[in-house]
Amino acid sequence: MTTVSEAQEQLEKVDRQILTLLDERVSLMEEVRDQSESDPRELEEEAVSFWAEEATDRGLDETDAEKIARMVVKLRKAA
Repeated sequence: MTTVSEAQEQLEKVDRQILTLLDERVSLMEEVRDQSESDPRELEEEAVSFWAEEATDRGLDETDAEKIARMVVKLRKAA
């Protein structure tokens, strides 16, 4: 059985992984925005739809996933 302390350590590890992936996603999205002729809003909506569908498939709340996705697609690198 996992102790509270061990669970907290695991959560921090997962949070670091999430932040690493967000950083990677932001970098990739900047490349796509620079190279794509598509409307960035269209790309963002595609991502939101993807998140909603994936969330549903995983048994997560679709509305919450859409809210998170809308924040994620707006992330930018700090100046």
